[in-house]
Amino acid sequence: MPIKIVRVESLPDFVSLPLVWKSAQYQCNLWLEHVRTDLVPFVRLADGHGVGYRNGNITYLRRCRSNLLLDKIVEDLLNAEGFKLSEIPPGVRVRTRGKHRFFL
Repeated sequence: MPIKIVRVESLPDFVSLPLVWKSAQYQCNLWLEHVRTDLVPFVRLADGHGVGYRNGNITYLRRCRSNLLLDKIVEDLLNAEGFKLSEIPPGVRVRTRGKHRFFL
C-alpha cells in the first residue's frame, strides 16, 4: 500500500472529529495518524483530510474508533464482493448445518 505514516497522535477523551461518509455523519476519536500518499481517500474528515484509502483489494483506515462506521465500511466491502448480509438482533445465535440455518 503506497502510504507512509509520518506521525501518530493520541487525542484527549473530549476531542471528537466529525466525519461524513455516504451522506451519514460519524464521530471519530482516540487517535489520528498523519499519512503521506497519492491515493484519493474514500472517507474524509469534515475538514477534508483523508481517513480511508483503498488500493486494489486493500482498505486502510488511518483512524477511526466508530464501530458504526466500521460496520458500514465492512458491509460496503462485503456487498462489493457479492455477499448477502442480514442484520440479526442482539442475543440471537445463528448455526448452519448443511443446507439448514438455525436461529436461536
